Amino acid sequence: MYRAAQAARKHGRTSIDAFYENLKYEMMEIQGQRIRVATAKTLLKLKGGAIRPEDKADVLFLRKLVQRKKD
Repeated sequence: MYRAAQAARKHGRTSIDAFYENLKYEMMEIQGQRIRVATAKTLLKLKGGAIRPEDKADVLFLRKLVQRKKD
């Protein structure tokens, strides 16, 4: 488990099981390499209980992105 996920769970800020294998992702190709990229919904769940200002800004952006994908 990632250290950030461990810390978040310790402080009760996320209920998501943040093991790498369990994260929802999309495959993307970057410079000829296929990589996993966490979905916007997954990132939103991980950052949902954010405290840092930069994370809060990410949460606002991700909410808009998720909403746009619904429309």
